[in-house]
Amino acid sequence: MISELSKRILENKAIVLFLIPINFLGFLFGIYYYMPQLGDTPQYMWLLVIDCPLYVLLFSIILFLELLKKPLPDILKFITSVGLFKYGLWTVIVILLYFDFFFSINPLAYSLLLPMHVGMILESILLFSLFRSTTPSTLFVILFFILNDLSDYVIGTLPRIPETWVQLLFLESIIVSVIFPLTLNFYTRRVSA
Repeated sequence: MISELSKRILENKAIVLFLIPINFLGFLFGIYYYMPQLGDTPQYMWLLVIDCPLYVLLFSIILFLELLKKPLPDILKFITSVGLFKYGLWTVIVILLYFDFFFSINPLAYSLLLPMHVGMILESILLFSLFRSTTPSTLFVILFFILNDLSDYVIGTLPRIPETWVQLLFLESIIVSVIFPLTLNFYTRRVSA
């Protein structure tokens, strides 16, 4: 059912042509948002900092190339789907956990960021119909995101937030890095069988 709905949505060129520039603008806004942190981060680590902007950019590229009927590796779609879900969910949780902190800084910006990140979760679901996972690709995706979690919570590339809930967020990140790819592996293999 989810796969059929996502196929129908992605077959609608008007929706796809709307989502491509919206997500590209989301990428640009995300880069702007992370500028202070990027200024303090070595350039070789920038991709580890810009999680949300990176995955909305990849989503735009995937939609654009799907529109042109250009094939892409399933692993890229798999990683993008997991990244959209993982970091969309993480950001929603962080905004809600630190509501007073974020909304005292800029209520309008964070009022917009919340639905934008819910949108990332929904976009993750749209990609389900575009790829089929395998056991090796699933293991690769799990390892990829666990390494990113270690970068965030051990090296310190996660966004600047108060320390209060960081240990809980680390646990949530590890759980999502394992459970969501396994769930997608089960789902995409079952749907395509």
